[in-house]
Amino acid sequence: MHIHIAPMGESTQPVTKAFQALGFDKLYLLSNKKFQKSIDHVTESLSSFNVEVVPVFISGFAFQEIVDAIYRVYEAENGKDVTFSINITGGTNLMAAASCSCAFFIGATIYYVMNDDRSVKEQVQSIPTPKTPNLAALKPETRKILRFILKKVEDEGYATTAELKDEFNKTKQSLNYQINILRNEGLVENGEIVQSNGKVDRRCKSIVLTQQGRLVASWI
Repeated sequence: MHIHIAPMGESTQPVTKAFQALGFDKLYLLSNKKFQKSIDHVTESLSSFNVEVVPVFISGFAFQEIVDAIYRVYEAENGKDVTFSINITGGTNLMAAASCSCAFFIGATIYYVMNDDRSVKEQVQSIPTPKTPNLAALKPETRKILRFILKKVEDEGYATTAELKDEFNKTKQSLNYQINILRNEGLVENGEIVQSNGKVDRRCKSIVLTQQGRLVASWI
C-alpha cells in the first residue's frame, strides 16, 4: 500500500497532480479547517479511484504539531509492504520544512510538484534524500548504545569497544551484534585511535558516528 501525506492550503493542484503521477492508495491531507472546500474537492476528485482521503487538521505555523501529526500517520499505517511519500509543495514553508524532517525518519520519498508546461509526470519531481535508517530496527538497548557513543564522541571524539563492553556488560559477540545493527543502518563506522607519537593504536577498536548517526542519536 502506498500512503501519501500532503500538506495543503487552498490550492489542490499539487495533490491531484501527485496522484496522476504516483497513483497512491491512501491520502492524508494536512490542512486547516478554513480550507474545507479544497479538502472536499480533493476527496471528490479521488473518490472514483477508491482512494481514501483522511483530513488531518493542524496549524500551518506550529512545527511540532506538524511533526506529531506525521508521526501519528506513520505509527497508524506502518507495516509490511507499506510505502510512504510526502508532498512538500502545498501549505506553508514551515509545513514543508517539518515534512522534510519527518521524511528522513519514516523512510518516505519526498516529492515536489512543479507548475510548468511539461507533462504531469515530469512536473512531479522526486527529491533525493540520504539513506534513511530503519528506526524500527533500533531496539531500546541499541538506542542506549547509540546515545552512549554520541556522548563519548562529543567528549573524546570516539568511543572504544572496550568502553562499550564495560558500560553495557556485553560479551564481544553480543556487542558486535549491536554495533553491526548500527553500522548496517549507516549510523556508525570504525575509527582510528592515534597515539601521542602519531601512530595508530591497532590494539583498540574505536567507533565513531556518521553524520546521519549524530543526527539520529541526537533525535532519539
